[in-house]
Amino acid sequence: MPDPFPAIVIPLTEEDTPAAEPGRVLPSVFDPPIDVLPPPAAPPPTPPEPLPPLALPPVVVEPSAPPAPSVPVGHHRISKGERDAFAVGVPQGCATCGGVGGGCNKCEPMPQTGFASRLVGLMYESLCCPDPCYQPKWTPLADSAFFTDSPRPVSQMRIRWEYWHQARLMDRAEYFWARADGNGKGPRPEGAPAVPLADYHELSQYTETAAGPGFSAFVTTPYRSVNPTFSDPPSAAGFGDISLGTKSVLFDSELFLLTLQMKTTLPVGQPAKGLGTGHLSLEPSLLFGLRTSPHSYIQGQVAEWVPLGGDPTYSGALLHYHLAYNHTLWQPIQAVQVVGTFEVHGWSFQDGGWTDPNGTFRPASGTTIVQVGPGVRLFFCDKYDFGVGTNFGVTGLNSVQDTYRFEMRVRF
Repeated sequence: MPDPFPAIVIPLTEEDTPAAEPGRVLPSVFDPPIDVLPPPAAPPPTPPEPLPPLALPPVVVEPSAPPAPSVPVGHHRISKGERDAFAVGVPQGCATCGGVGGGCNKCEPMPQTGFASRLVGLMYESLCCPDPCYQPKWTPLADSAFFTDSPRPVSQMRIRWEYWHQARLMDRAEYFWARADGNGKGPRPEGAPAVPLADYHELSQYTETAAGPGFSAFVTTPYRSVNPTFSDPPSAAGFGDISLGTKSVLFDSELFLLTLQMKTTLPVGQPAKGLGTGHLSLEPSLLFGLRTSPHSYIQGQVAEWVPLGGDPTYSGALLHYHLAYNHTLWQPIQAVQVVGTFEVHGWSFQDGGWTDPNGTFRPASGTTIVQVGPGVRLFFCDKYDFGVGTNFGVTGLNSVQDTYRFEMRVRF
């Protein structure tokens, strides 16, 4: 049955289209739909406000050290510059103690008016007020001499070859040989009143063991070869007299070092062949060192040689003394350096006698021998060194015309 009320479709015109609401767009029947725009981006965040600056604690200023006590006009404390008159640049203090004149040395001021008072003042500060920051140690510059013993105890081994050229008057005071006129223990001349000259070759080993920085013990074992001139008596070779001894440090500072050495020589070599003296001997020595600049050092030795059990006519005591000036010649790096040395030696005979080349007896008392010579050493670190030293007679009646020493040392 047909719908009695059929639907009537009336097309709408533009005038009949209702107005769009604000913010809303109605699609047209004939236009495509319009995309909705995205919401606007959020504004950037506001940066936080800066923090207020931190308040620092107040700076506390330590009170300065009290001023040095006043010194009358014309007098003053020993300054570093005055010390350097004797030891240029030698450190006498340390940063941890306050340096020179700071917390290290609490000495009463020493009046200074001239050279003598400065010297006494320097000794006073070194002996009475030593630097507590000083650390004893072995240095190459203080142990470079060849004929002067070193005052610093150190564990080491030394190999030395020594050559004596034209040694004469060898039985004087029985210091080198025993009595050699044919009536003693020494070599017997054949075809001549006495042995005129002889050449020596000696290879020796020296071993020293240190027990801390202030004491050591040592032993020297030599092997000798004797070649008398004109083969009179014949040549001989063998072990010589063995020496052993100790070193004890009496005073030690950066500026000055003093050591007591006691050496005993045992009659091991055969005196009839010229290899020994045939008697026991004692030799106390004072060894000292003085630093004169950062690159210079003085080594010294004063010794008294006392024979025991020798020939009553020939054997006699003698005083011998040695002085060496050591200076650094070349040092490309801290661990390698070349040190040159110049030495002066003296032997003053106090008793005994010797055989004249004509065979007669001569008293040795009052005679003195003086010899000088240069030397040079090459040091590697504080372990190894090699060197050669010379010694030449400059006075009459010298026992040895010239001497040469070649050494290699190893410290451990």
